[in-house]
Amino acid sequence: MFNIRIGTFETNSSSVHTLVMCNDKQWKDFNFGNLVLMNNSELLTLDEFIQKIKDDCNEDLSGKSFDELQEWCEEEGYDRVDTLDTFLDNERFETYHDSYTTDKGDVVHAFGVYGQDY
Repeated sequence: MFNIRIGTFETNSSSVHTLVMCNDKQWKDFNFGNLVLMNNSELLTLDEFIQKIKDDCNEDLSGKSFDELQEWCEEEGYDRVDTLDTFLDNERFETYHDSYTTDKGDVVHAFGVYGQDY
């Protein structure tokens, strides 16, 4: 039996794998702190992230720094939210990043985490 979920892939191993793909502009925005990664799967602007939380909990988080938002999310049990620095400094899993340039000159980035979570 197969269980198919959008935005995920599964293996029969006991390890964790995530894969995030983005274009070069998104990667640079993530690298410069203009985007955050939510739950190892979705790149959002800080405003989009704040709006998503606001829609879920009706709480005004405007004016909070990213560190304050990340701390608030941890306290409230929300998904993991990372900047590139905190993503790469993952204590539980290994991280990876690779890029590929297509024949048309577009740059595609693939990154994620892998490892065992026992």
